[in-house]
Amino acid sequence: MRIFLIRHAQSMGNINIKIHETMPDHAIPLSKQGHIQAKQAGVILNQHLNTHELFPEKSIRLWTSPYRRTRETAQGIYKQAHSWIQDQKEHIMLCEQQFGLFDGIPKEQIAK
Repeated sequence: MRIFLIRHAQSMGNINIKIHETMPDHAIPLSKQGHIQAKQAGVILNQHLNTHELFPEKSIRLWTSPYRRTRETAQGIYKQAHSWIQDQKEHIMLCEQQFGLFDGIPKEQIAK
């Protein structure tokens, strides 16, 4: 078994931290650059798999968290490497630590 870990591409939260004040963390989308990065990740993964013959059959499972940015990253990867991907699964446990209402808010602003 081989495991490839790919973090989500650039999100709007990476560009503007204030987005957390108006949008729930799970709903933050990828940026325009993030969609390009997701596609590039798929191209690189596809090239790697085609070059190294790691699997006798094309049987990759693509796991994501339920966050919009990870779903959008997975879509970009799938578009480029779909011939290798047998299925996609989503799991709530694939989330980073969550801080509820304080998610994405700098420490110095939490008191406000």
